[in-house]
Amino acid sequence: MSKQLMQYSIQKNGKEINEGMIMAEGSSVYEMTEDVVGHLGEMYDLTEIEFVDVSNTWTFSGILVQSLITLEFAPIDTPADKFGVDEEVN
Repeated sequence: MSKQLMQYSIQKNGKEINEGMIMAEGSSVYEMTEDVVGHLGEMYDLTEIEFVDVSNTWTFSGILVQSLITLEFAPIDTPADKFGVDEEVN
């Protein structure tokens, strides 16, 4: 199992409402992504979280207190679409 520090941002109507860092754990990029989404979902009581895209960040949409939000996160110093556990991770 690998660990990677991720930086995240939650936005509502284009404005950042929360940001921070979270440690992802998993044996694959998919597991690490699911780990972050699960933890942030619990921390902020997010519902209906859906994958949107991956480029420089993983992007998801969701609901926070009946409002549509955007959740973005990426490894520190690595574009999300270039990240993999086959390489050495922090």
